[in-house]
Amino acid sequence: MEIVFANSSSISTITSISNKIGKMIKTVISFDDEFQKEEGIQMMNFKELIVAGSKLQPQLPKPDLECIAQICYTSGTTQLPKGVVQTHKMMATEIFAVQ
Repeated sequence: MEIVFANSSSISTITSISNKIGKMIKTVISFDDEFQKEEGIQMMNFKELIVAGSKLQPQLPKPDLECIAQICYTSGTTQLPKGVVQTHKMMATEIFAVQ
């Protein structure tokens, strides 16, 4: 995982975790306009991302179906919070099932 979207109150926790697992996170996008910058990680707010993205003409590679597409976290209402890993193949299957 290289890019993480988060609110400003979560950024220090995210960067701390990233430092412990080998600096896998390269960029943090904050949903808040103001946030604490962390050294060694590219950081911007969502508005800056939209402006930067509007200037690009991306050529996206075809994803490997078995690669991680997202990790969904539960709040842990009944037990401890946990993450569920979803691959591109799982997401595509869900989309086609709805059609």
